[in-house]
Amino acid sequence: MVADASRALPATISHDAFFESARSLAGITLSQQDAHNFSWRLAGNIDMLISGNPVLPWTKQSENEWVPVQVTHVYAATRGRRSGYNFKCRVLAGSSCAIEFDQFISKGSCAAIAYSVGFSHAMPFTNALYFANLRMLVEIDVEKSEETPQFQHVTCTASMRKWNKAILAIRTRTALCPQDFTHQCEQCVFGYADCPASVFPIGLEQRMCASCSKEQFFSPARSVELCLSCLATEAIKQAASNA
Repeated sequence: MVADASRALPATISHDAFFESARSLAGITLSQQDAHNFSWRLAGNIDMLISGNPVLPWTKQSENEWVPVQVTHVYAATRGRRSGYNFKCRVLAGSSCAIEFDQFISKGSCAAIAYSVGFSHAMPFTNALYFANLRMLVEIDVEKSEETPQFQHVTCTASMRKWNKAILAIRTRTALCPQDFTHQCEQCVFGYADCPASVFPIGLEQRMCASCSKEQFFSPARSVELCLSCLATEAIKQAASNA
């Protein structure tokens, strides 16, 4: 496998480093997801391979590290008495490359970081769901990352901000909706595969909700039992019970 894959990589990459990077796959039946994560981990750490250092799967954070992430999903959540949102983030490069982790961000913190990632007076921050699919540079905190990567500080590069603003322009209707819709993006059934401005990774499904007995929208990425409305109600109840 290493010999075959090496032909697709820069000639300057150390064969030994690549071989040691692939050793973690030994003994397993390689699934498509395993291969995807492995190739992504290598692509996000090409410099390490060139310098002769193997790229190993993340097990713990050894030091504070700035890494690029893409927010793949945002949904309402609570932590203790605080209400906010869970950001599901995919690490794009660095020691934890390809890992997807959940990061709780309070409502106040969402507003605090919004304008550093691309929101502006022309494209104001009004909805935390609009962080979905945006890219950020975050500092993985070694003290907070015992089981999964966690961060506290957020910034944004110029290229990331350009990516984010193109998405936010559609969501805030500074640019036209690709489908010529007039409703807000958080009310749209499309997923990422159908529209670059979607706030949902998978398109919504409409059917009867057993909880509220109404024809409602469901997010398959969140729950097949509760509709979006009931999920929001559950989050509010959870926050109230923790107060």
